[in-house]
Amino acid sequence: MKGTRYICNNGIYLKDENPVLFASNRAFLYGDALFETIHANGTRVQFFNFHLERLKKGMQLLKMNIPGYFTSEYFAEHIRGVLARNKFFKGARVRLTVFRNSNGLYTPETNDVQYIIDSAKLESDVYVLNQTGYTVDLYTGMYKPVNMLSQLKTTNALPFVLAGIFKKENNLEDCIVLNENKRICESVGSNIFIVKGEKVYTPALSEGCLPGVMRNVICGLIKSEGISLNDDSRLTATDLLTADEFFLTNAVSGIRWVVAFRQRRYYNKLSKILINKLNRLAFEDQFI
Repeated sequence: MKGTRYICNNGIYLKDENPVLFASNRAFLYGDALFETIHANGTRVQFFNFHLERLKKGMQLLKMNIPGYFTSEYFAEHIRGVLARNKFFKGARVRLTVFRNSNGLYTPETNDVQYIIDSAKLESDVYVLNQTGYTVDLYTGMYKPVNMLSQLKTTNALPFVLAGIFKKENNLEDCIVLNENKRICESVGSNIFIVKGEKVYTPALSEGCLPGVMRNVICGLIKSEGISLNDDSRLTATDLLTADEFFLTNAVSGIRWVVAFRQRRYYNKLSKILINKLNRLAFEDQFI
């Protein structure tokens, strides 16, 4: 069948047209699952050890049992297997989803887990800065709570679904999600950075934003440039309106620069510097 792709379901490769989940699946019923979206090129995966570390921390917090075989080497083999079967020899987005085994109502009968690896083709095998800057605005339909679940990438993502609908309805490239204190948290799928003068700011993790893998990488690159970075910021819309530069980061896209927030317009000077450094770092990463 044309367009059929392969997935890896607990070590077994299947065509994605085959059903693999039961109606009792806890990811479907309760959002009882975590996932990582990862950038790959050919047989290599960028920053995978960071992804696996975050995944395991989330599993521990949700009291999921972590199998002994959940290692970088194990997942390297099966990510390669999925990419090869799909003939994705250049850029690809890999999604690793881990979910608690079925059965039980709100109280699970077991804390054992299963996983699925899926992938999709990307236009480029490297990180490419967008030529046309994004236009963004605030999403105020609901606010993200700040609690121990705020930093988990779970399949219960309804706030971001609604923010995504708002983005589409308003012809925006992205929109800004606020936390329960009505401060800047993140965008629909990215962390937020702004530049004011000679200093860079990004919301603190205590503000409820996801501890993004790319956020971590970009913070390191900014510091390596000798640029002052405040990664423990509390930002408001006023800060966005007085910034010189504004960009978004995530593991698949790398960096996306914002050209407009309401009446404010931005440059992309630092974004251009960082995207080049990011590509050099990513291709030096020898995990896979």
